[in-house]
Amino acid sequence: MSQNMTDSVYVPEINQTLKNISLDGLVSRGLIEEIIVQDELNEAINSGKTLTIYQGFDPTSSSLHLGHYLSLRILRWFQLNGHKVIFLVGDFTARIGDPSGQTVERKQLSEDQVVSNTTNWISQISRVLDLHKNNPIEIKYNSEWLSNLSLEDIMQLSSQITVQRLIERDMFQKRIQENKPLHMHETLYPILQGYDSVAMNVDAELGGRDQMFNMMVGRDFVRSAHSHAKHVLMTPLIPGLDGRKMSKTYNNTVDLDERPADMYFKLTQVNDELLPLFFSVFTDASDNEIEKIKQNITAGHEMREDRSKLSYEIVKIFHGANLAESAREEFNRVITRGEQREDVLEIQTPAQENLSILDLCMLSDETSSKGDARRLIKQGAIEIDGEKYTEPNEIVLSSSIKGKIVKIGNRGFFKLI
Repeated sequence: MSQNMTDSVYVPEINQTLKNISLDGLVSRGLIEEIIVQDELNEAINSGKTLTIYQGFDPTSSSLHLGHYLSLRILRWFQLNGHKVIFLVGDFTARIGDPSGQTVERKQLSEDQVVSNTTNWISQISRVLDLHKNNPIEIKYNSEWLSNLSLEDIMQLSSQITVQRLIERDMFQKRIQENKPLHMHETLYPILQGYDSVAMNVDAELGGRDQMFNMMVGRDFVRSAHSHAKHVLMTPLIPGLDGRKMSKTYNNTVDLDERPADMYFKLTQVNDELLPLFFSVFTDASDNEIEKIKQNITAGHEMREDRSKLSYEIVKIFHGANLAESAREEFNRVITRGEQREDVLEIQTPAQENLSILDLCMLSDETSSKGDARRLIKQGAIEIDGEKYTEPNEIVLSSSIKGKIVKIGNRGFFKLI
């Protein structure tokens, strides 16, 4: 579960060292996967020209996650180097639903949901990007121009892209092959995102690898409307806690507004194989430090201290050094000494008296599905006040577990009240 950020006031010293990394360095460290065209972008940067770069974020959930933090670090690099950064809130496109990476139609959001999510996001990005002081970023909303497009405008934009090009997208092809609905408004999404670049007349757009199609549509639109090229920068798709793409859909994210201890506990679950990547893209660790981590993994060394350091560094960014240290102490107290957590999420005990262990696990958002919960239970990952439960259908009495702490592996804890 999430809560408001500890302190939404920007902390100036965070990510300052990013300024000293070159654009090529961002690529070699893995923050950027590909640039179209890298030599041309390097030339523009080295010329001293002030570039305008943006990334669009559809506020489809109440919190950003670490995958988004990777993008925020790149935007921070441009900001520190004097370029104009636009954080674009897709308040209009969020109400349509981006089909990128989706094999089923996305649920459309209400205007109230979009406004609420956007408010939370601005608080979160203020921990990474300067919103007020030195070369502050600009926050824009694409409803400013998309809401005003006429039918004639839509037709003119649509004439610049063929149906064949639109439906060649993997997720569209998959839906067609599986006889799943593909709605007309979803095919318009790349056109609307592409028009964002035209409306703001930007020099560059940043986005995930799965956004490449939409960003390239925008590149074509900018060339046609403004007679200059738009650079496209693609970030890698960061693995989540279960190894799949980090996504709210898979419930494998580390959200930027998690409570300090919850964020710390989650980050300690990172697989050894992912540690070099996470240190490289999420922290300012030197190349030598990262190389040493790789060597230790190859040698089969225990990586507990490295996971602890990673957890501390990331929690510090979003909650400050004091709360990061408290989270580390809490983790050591619970995991090393086997004591109960003190600061845990409280969940209302259900009204029904008979409750299965499976239903109990589903009270928390730490499990993505009943299948995920069953697997954890059978693995012995579920404890109630230290007692393991391994049968999903085992019944416990709500009255008997009230006030007790439920532990779901290292994913999280909650207390029934």
